[in-house]
Amino acid sequence: MTILHSSASVCWYTPVDIIERARTTLGHFDLDPATDEFGNSRVKAASFMTEKGLEAEWSGLVFLNPPGGRGSAKRWWNKLRESKAEAAIFVGFSMQILQTEQSILEHDFCIPKRRIHFEKPDGLPNSPTHGNVIVLYQRLRDDARSLRFRAAFETLGAVVCPAWDPYT
Repeated sequence: MTILHSSASVCWYTPVDIIERARTTLGHFDLDPATDEFGNSRVKAASFMTEKGLEAEWSGLVFLNPPGGRGSAKRWWNKLRESKAEAAIFVGFSMQILQTEQSILEHDFCIPKRRIHFEKPDGLPNSPTHGNVIVLYQRLRDDARSLRFRAAFETLGAVVCPAWDPYT
């Protein structure tokens, strides 16, 4: 959940509102592979990792707000896809991840109406200069989970569920 998005290596945390929407979708989190102790005090995952998250095994229900840096989000997304995670909420600091990693478009996602006001360690909100995306990753599609994602995030912005057909 810690994001390093500047040359000064400032940590940015997902707002609690987004975390609660994610918890409504998944129920709980087994793992937050990219955070620190403070970040996990908000996410409340059963376990968390810091800088070693890319090297470890992942499974269960995951909350992932990857650290920034050139190409970093793509590495974390690919690690998620290669892991044994059942499902995850992936917070994309920049919508550019949709362009560079098109496999995201196979999953449900939300494009917030406004930029997310991430929080710095001092508790002050800060907003990136670009749009964000929140993705519901699912190894095996679960329509009930997709419906919970839609209900939890639709007031935040446009929700796209590419494989969900309400008429089937």
